[in-house]
Parts: sequence; C-alpha cells; structure tokens
Amino acid sequence: MMRGLTGTTGPAARLIPTIDGSALLALLVLLTALAIPAKAERFDAGRSHYLESCGGCHGIEGTASPRDIPELRGLVGRFMCSRAGREYIVRLPNVAFAHVDDRALSELLNFMVFELGGNSTLPETKPFTRSEVARLRLRPLKSASLEGVRLVALSDSIERCDMHRPR
Repeated sequence: MMRGLTGTTGPAARLIPTIDGSALLALLVLLTALAIPAKAERFDAGRSHYLESCGGCHGIEGTASPRDIPELRGLVGRFMCSRAGREYIVRLPNVAFAHVDDRALSELLNFMVFELGGNSTLPETKPFTRSEVARLRLRPLKSASLEGVRLVALSDSIERCDMHRPR
C-alpha cells in the first residue's frame, strides 16, 4: 500500500504524493520569496511609533474619519507657533501617557509636526527634544476641558503663525 503526505493509505494516497523534507523546504523558500515585495518600504522610528500609537484614530496619513477626532494632516503644525500650543500637543493624555519612552515620543511628535503637518509647520519650527518631552509629559492635561485648552492654545498659535508667514 502507498502512503501519502496526509497519512492516507489506499487509492487516495496516489492523489497526494509524498514530498520529502528538502523539496518542502525549497517550496517554502520559493513561496516566501514571491510574497516579499522587491523593495519593502522602511519607516523611520517616528512614523513607526505614530502608526502603532496614533494611526488607528487619526488615520495612517493623519486624516481622521470620525468628526470628533482632530485632523492632523496639514493642520497640526499650527500648534507649534506658540508655547501654549507646543505644550498642549505633548500634554494631551493619550500623548503624555503613551507607552513609549521620551526619545520615541519626541520622534513620534516630530513625525506628526514635520511630516503630517506639512505646510502648516513654519520652516523655523524647532523639533521636540527628548528632554522637552520628558518635562512636559510630567504635567498631563487630565482635569481640564481639552476642547477649551485646545481652543486657547490654537487661537494663540494661529495668531502667531499668521504674523510669521510670508505675505
């Protein structure tokens, strides 16, 4: 009696041929090679942290679909024109309590501001540093109305941004 790959015996065994270990390994290597794109896109650390921590709600490109989730693409850089706006971004509860270290969080924030923020970020904007993030996340916004704080920070930032934009 012939024995097949699945352990069947009898006439069905002829329909399922036995594959030895080296042939199976060669087949797996070939299938794996075909499944891997020729040039896989590599993300920098900031983008990777953003995708893992923020992209689910704010969208992988910073474009949020639910109405109550703030849009980041083309807008988030406006917060960087004032100290209040800059601090607001770091002190948001989901940011301040993020499960990443200070270096990783500064990379994430810099990706948001400089990549997703696009033209909303002025050229002279300074990137977040690890020490700045470490200091600010110690004072998270947890008992304030986030909408109220955002409105104050953003209105101050927009006014300052408009003063610095070339006309």
